Parts: sequence; structure tokens; C-alpha cells
Amino acid sequence: APALPGISSTVARDVGPGSASLRSRIDPNRGATSYHFEYGLSTSYGSRTSERQIGSGDSRVSVADAVEGLQPYRRYHFRVVATNEAGRSTSSDRTFTTQRRPTAVSLQLAAPRTVWGEGIEVFGKVTGGGVSAIPVALERQDFPFGGPFSSIGAPATLRAGRDGSFRFYVPTLFSATRLRA
Repeated sequence: APALPGISSTVARDVGPGSASLRSRIDPNRGATSYHFEYGLSTSYGSRTSERQIGSGDSRVSVADAVEGLQPYRRYHFRVVATNEAGRSTSSDRTFTTQRRPTAVSLQLAAPRTVWGEGIEVFGKVTGGGVSAIPVALERQDFPFGGPFSSIGAPATLRAGRDGSFRFYVPTLFSATRLRA
């Protein structure tokens, strides 16, 4: 007689800013078995993949479904649900966080020029999805602009504000300098 489906190795892979691949291994335990993934921003899930059939064997079958249309830099909950004539099995709740989706970085100087040997404040903003607290690094390249960019001071990296804005102080400029974030 068939037994409840067995579920193991439920994971999210290939997580991007708007998509993920949900995977699991399901043992049909000799019953004609179907499965689907449930996912959402809480353990209420709210979304699910299509129902799929995996047959009635007696060994684990690897399953995977791609989910799309996710929000950047959000924590998602998911689980797999497998059903056969013996009943329904669900995996434990799992989570993954989608990647950030920055689309642009803008820089603006506090003044158009600075006195030789003095510093200057640089303001900027990262735009896009999930930019709250995104790490930002400021680098410089000195004239004649052929060499590599290098980090500015310590800390060379800070976290942007909730709206993606950031501010750096660049100390002691002794030559024409290009900046990038």
C-alpha cells in the first residue's frame, strides 16, 4: 500500500532580484504523487506553482520550479506540498532573500571646486529596488587618469540610507581627481 510522500532537500537556488528556482526531492512511496510549491512574504504564502505529477515509484525524484515576479531584496517563505492517495506531506518552512536591484548611482559635490590640499564632501544616491542600506564604496582616480581607481580612506565602504542616499568626505585632494561609487 502507498505511504505518505517523503520530502527532503528543499532549497532555493539561482536566486536573483526577481526570481528563484525552488527545488526538493520527493519520494512518492508507491503512490501516484503530485506536488506544488507555495511561496510568499510570510508563512501564509499566498502564491503557488502549478500542480505537477511525478509518478508512483519508490525512490526520491528531484523536482524544481522557477518562480518569477518577486520583489528585490525581500525575504520569501516557501515550502513544497506533495500529495498521493495516502495523504498530503509538506516540507518545513524555508526562506530565501532576493537580491538587490540597483539601477543607477549618482554623485554630486558639495562645491564645484575645492582648494588645493583640502577635502570635499560628496553626496550620492543609489536608485532601484532594495537599495536601503546597500553597501557603497567611493573610489578615486588621480590625474592623468590612466591608472587604476583606488579606495578612499577608511572606512572605504558605508551603507546607504533607507532611500539609497549616502555621503562621503574626501580628505586632502592634491590633484584633479575622478570619483566613482
